[in-house]
Amino acid sequence: MPAPALPIEMLDHIFSYIHPDQYVVSQRNQLIPWRTGYNLCLVNHNFYFAASARLYHTFIYDGSFHERNRPWKFLRTIVESPRLANQVRTVDIQHMLKHNGPRSRNFVGDLVDDYLEIVGRAVIHAGFSELGLDNIVGVFRINISTPLAALIIACLPRLRTLYMNFADEDAFMEILLSYAVNVPSRWVSNKSRPQGPILQQLERLFVASDGNFTRGGYSLQIDENRPFTFLPSLRQLTLIKARLVPDILTWSSPPYNATLPPHLTRLAIDLGDCSQLSELWCLLDSLPGLTHLSLDFSGVPSWVLRSYSNAVLWKRLARFQDTLEELDISMGPSSTFGDPPRSFSPGCSPFCTPVWQFHKLKRLSIQPDILLGNCKDHPAPTQPVGHLADGLERLLLYGWFSISNNMETMLECIARIKHPPRKIYVVSAGTYDVLQFEAQQLEHRCAARGIPVKITIYNQIPYGNYWAS
Repeated sequence: MPAPALPIEMLDHIFSYIHPDQYVVSQRNQLIPWRTGYNLCLVNHNFYFAASARLYHTFIYDGSFHERNRPWKFLRTIVESPRLANQVRTVDIQHMLKHNGPRSRNFVGDLVDDYLEIVGRAVIHAGFSELGLDNIVGVFRINISTPLAALIIACLPRLRTLYMNFADEDAFMEILLSYAVNVPSRWVSNKSRPQGPILQQLERLFVASDGNFTRGGYSLQIDENRPFTFLPSLRQLTLIKARLVPDILTWSSPPYNATLPPHLTRLAIDLGDCSQLSELWCLLDSLPGLTHLSLDFSGVPSWVLRSYSNAVLWKRLARFQDTLEELDISMGPSSTFGDPPRSFSPGCSPFCTPVWQFHKLKRLSIQPDILLGNCKDHPAPTQPVGHLADGLERLLLYGWFSISNNMETMLECIARIKHPPRKIYVVSAGTYDVLQFEAQQLEHRCAARGIPVKITIYNQIPYGNYWAS
């Protein structure tokens, strides 16, 4: 007598113990290895429904040449099977434009003929019909795959996480964003809007500029044609090499009546060299409550930074003192050895940096100069320590040249805090051998005093929360 079928929920729980790290295909970061999931789908109907949800949960294209037709196959799958398209939650197509342009072999133009019927169906679904199928195919034939990325996104109604690069003058993604935010498009009329949802369930978005089409690259401009900050369900947003243009947040009158997402709690912005900090202040003033904030000012010219005081930044951040759990502020290294550190001006008016008022702050990555202020209660050279929040789990200090002479004194003061950080990191850019020797000496001296210091030297400060582990 055959055993009764297990519930789908129980099968899904069993399949959760299959870890992709144990298999060769682990680099695709799927919830279940592809070959294992494929075999499970062949067992019976119950196994198929449970395993396919994990098998199609994540799609990652690494841009390798031998897998150049993989995005096209994926498009065919989600166009021909809407049920499978509904199971896709995460898409990483950051390398979609890797082999684009006149300098690469035109394999995009070669592949479009094999998938022409699928492209035609996807164009209708995405609301691109007004552009004309022949015109879209013509874009493919000059070895540009921006339409492919937009078609894939448009066919995934339940997409939750998206990693992508945004090409300059990408009409296709601009159209999708106008549909998602419900604002007019400069490329198509409102009658082209599809009935299906576009990016309505997207919660996590990582988008960076792509410089393949312009010499020297360009910034990711955030304006009425690229309203990434207004996607309705967004909870986490990362913008790399971004440029915030004026009036992006003043859509209070028709036809621009979009509003910021109410659930956005995690924000990371790497500002480009053309960014206007006044628009950043306006964006921070408009957000209700952030728990994680990362601001990278490396691309902002030094003279722009010096035109603002530390007080301007901290007065904006003060609105998050009851919600912020993680804060990362990077200014970037100085251009040449011996230059003053890149930082805001300490200012002239009396001001005490209020980091100690951030009650929920657990992780802080910051350049000590950002902690400076014109206060009399915390004198130099250990003034930044007096402004630190108590009870930090991890503290990372960016920079070396401006603080190396007082680093040991600062670390001793940090260790005397009532609840000192569990781990302290120092990250710098410079001559590796020299800094590594100084770091080892300082680490040994602090260890002898019982100060838990881990000093890491990088030639270039990386993005993100790489030190969290």
